Amino acid sequence: MLVAPKEVSEEGKNWRDIYFTAIFDGSHFVISRSDYVETNFAPPVDTVGEQFQLRDFIPGARAAIALKKPIVHTPVAGIIKQDNPTFIDGTAIDPQGLAYAVLAGLVPEEHFEKVIEHFKKADSKIGIQVFVPISGKTREEDEWLKNVKGMVVWPHVSWTAAKALIKMGALHMAEEQIKKLMEHCDCREWVACDPVTGEVFKGGDPEQGWSATAMLSGMAALKEYYAA
Repeated sequence: MLVAPKEVSEEGKNWRDIYFTAIFDGSHFVISRSDYVETNFAPPVDTVGEQFQLRDFIPGARAAIALKKPIVHTPVAGIIKQDNPTFIDGTAIDPQGLAYAVLAGLVPEEHFEKVIEHFKKADSKIGIQVFVPISGKTREEDEWLKNVKGMVVWPHVSWTAAKALIKMGALHMAEEQIKKLMEHCDCREWVACDPVTGEVFKGGDPEQGWSATAMLSGMAALKEYYAA
């Protein structure tokens, strides 16, 4: 079992200021987009059946369905087929799923070390990376996604992983993740890092609601830990 130190590090002493800055920036963003959020949180009645399928809640069902269908020739399809075949068969390690499992109390403490090890394997200069099955909105984004083989930092996932690290007592790694996210990601939809040059590219929506709210949630978790 990992035990997080209760004394606050020198760097940790600055988190109060960082927290309130994040709260202000994130809250301002969420409020400014409240109409957009309200509209998009209310799905049209005629699409509810398409959005909520029983198969979405059956492990392996999506993979089984996907394997029976031909892969559409889009940029992301090529990335999946060539570089991430485990995404289709369902055997890929999923930092997002692991983070949610930890936060939901589904992971016994004796397995925390294994989860942290998976997070370390997925870590990068800009934070914990995941494979995101998306195509770019521009040719430049497509080129970047191809170059990094679809492995990007999706801020709302990385912030969730940071919260899981705090819960597991891995405070040092959690602080490192938060620093990377605040330095490189802002409220972007996704961020990529060239594995050779280290160049950072910010893609997708520059002001994404789930990135902003995940930031607030992550900083609140850190504040709660220090206050305990």
